[in-house]
Amino acid sequence: MRLFPHLMASQHTLLKLSEGSHTVCTAAEAVEAVLEGFRRAEREHGIMLRLVLACFRDKPEWAEEVVSLCHEYRDKCVVGMDVCGVFAPKRTETEGEEILHPDVIKAFQRAATLGVHRTAHAGEAGPATNVSRAIEELRTERIGHGYAAMREGGAPLQLALDRGIHFEVCPNSSYLTGAVSPGERHPMLCLRDLCASYSLNTDDPTITHTRISDEYQLALKLGFRPDDILESNRAAIEASFLSPEEKRELRNKFERLNASSSSSCCFYDSSPRKSVKNGDVSPSQLGPKSVVVSH
Repeated sequence: MRLFPHLMASQHTLLKLSEGSHTVCTAAEAVEAVLEGFRRAEREHGIMLRLVLACFRDKPEWAEEVVSLCHEYRDKCVVGMDVCGVFAPKRTETEGEEILHPDVIKAFQRAATLGVHRTAHAGEAGPATNVSRAIEELRTERIGHGYAAMREGGAPLQLALDRGIHFEVCPNSSYLTGAVSPGERHPMLCLRDLCASYSLNTDDPTITHTRISDEYQLALKLGFRPDDILESNRAAIEASFLSPEEKRELRNKFERLNASSSSSCCFYDSSPRKSVKNGDVSPSQLGPKSVVVSH
């Protein structure tokens, strides 16, 4: 789960956030409140929850405290940091949402030194070169969206492949935001074709009103096969910001559930790749529930 602690601590909404915004609690108190909710959910439902703390590009003053909070709560379910948001939208075509303030760059580099895991939104609305910047300057391990690099190929995509960068792709969101045009071949298909590391995510479900099953169904309609979705979930586990022990536990659980669901249906299909119409595949054929790495 991704959380903007400073935004949660404000009495204003994102659209109204301004210099004069008043806070109702500290960013640390906001993190504590969410973690208490996590603990309750884990007790009552037996699920595993982890938190990624995020800052906005146009609020660089938040970045250093986000790093400090990640480090302070590293043993209490906070596993990494993110940066997103639109900064100077009039320059989207040349720089997009990925304009990087020096304070944000400094914060991410400090995070890397402290061992705090890092992901960043890049190449969603801006150019592919911003994916390179996120990898080289922010030292990210994962990229949120990154469609421009997938679409254009070249050096930014090759850099991501060479570094083993994981892409957090969000099919429904990509259309809703205009990052991907309805008529084009979805850029994320190239990740599948290149056997790159990627996962399917919901982005912001409270805004897009999508569930992970909706992302699965759209991916199938776009040309993915059920086994592609399984592989994306395996990649999500490996790219997650979990400890080696937690990854091993999650990996074993995933494979057990997959073996159980596959035993009752013909899951693997050796036929050529083709689009699957909505309704042609039962939920059990999609394997166990997804591992959403961030979005």
